[in-house]
Amino acid sequence: MRLTRVYCPELPDSGVFDIPKDEVQHISRVLRLKVGSSVLAFNGHGLVAQCEIIELDRRRAKAQIKERLPKTENTLPDLTVAVAPAKGKRMPFLIEKLTELGVGRILALETQFGQLSAKQIEKEREAWVRKSIEAAKQCGRYQLPDIPSSTTPEQLCQDLVGLCFVGSPKKSDPSLWTVLSKLKRAQGPFTILIGPEGGFSDSELALFRESDCLDICLGDLILRIETAAIALAGLFRARFDSKNA
Repeated sequence: MRLTRVYCPELPDSGVFDIPKDEVQHISRVLRLKVGSSVLAFNGHGLVAQCEIIELDRRRAKAQIKERLPKTENTLPDLTVAVAPAKGKRMPFLIEKLTELGVGRILALETQFGQLSAKQIEKEREAWVRKSIEAAKQCGRYQLPDIPSSTTPEQLCQDLVGLCFVGSPKKSDPSLWTVLSKLKRAQGPFTILIGPEGGFSDSELALFRESDCLDICLGDLILRIETAAIALAGLFRARFDSKNA
């Protein structure tokens, strides 16, 4: 029987702890769990414990840790997906799918042709984090992706470590799968850059090339932001899903 997963960022090593209010509402009103029910609590950083609910009403709940489970590790290499976020429901959808695919870091880029300003991105970021928590509970992932404040292409390039790939519509650029087939996990961390629907500006592309980012072809069709990001992250997962890759 699959146990209900509960996100508890302050999960202790042992003993009794308070379940966060957001989770209390879900387990009491939606799932209708009761005192004595077992849950899997996780802190978003790999710590997982099987717990028993010992107090529960509609406003608060306490649980007792029964068994600490082995700390989980992401099977993928360190992967950042940096995107120029789209408006509306498309970005939460993207966050959900990248969380399910095991992406370690999701970064919002402030680009010249982007749809959202830095202020708008920061306003939306809390909702994106909540969506990643929901996705993690659904898919059984115990390490949440890092979703920091937005950054500029200039700052991203200054902080780059490892290999960086820029999504490109040009057929003359190598395909990601061709590049991935030659990559080794030890070459990471890896970063994928996805531009806005108007594309990266010439100055942004020049900056990426100066920073030794590699252009990779996304295929014959023009893809929307979320389609490109999910497709590329999926290819990374297919390549590195084994610890021996």
